[in-house]
Amino acid sequence: MASPITRVVSGDITIAYDPGLPVLQRFTIRGLGGRIIRLRAPRDEAHRALVRECGLTRTQASRLIKAAEEGADQ
Repeated sequence: MASPITRVVSGDITIAYDPGLPVLQRFTIRGLGGRIIRLRAPRDEAHRALVRECGLTRTQASRLIKAAEEGADQ
């Protein structure tokens, strides 16, 4: 069975979370136009990219990451 990949979209930012990958490769962050900001990154690096490169607040970044992780658990 394929792993349940979750995608969360907020404005121009898309976060893909794949729990079937190793812990250090579960997140992919895409920006405007599908530009890859982080490919197969761990949670901390994905959070850092959302704050530094996408301009989100720390709280917004945490909420998006949490939503992606919770979506995969369902």
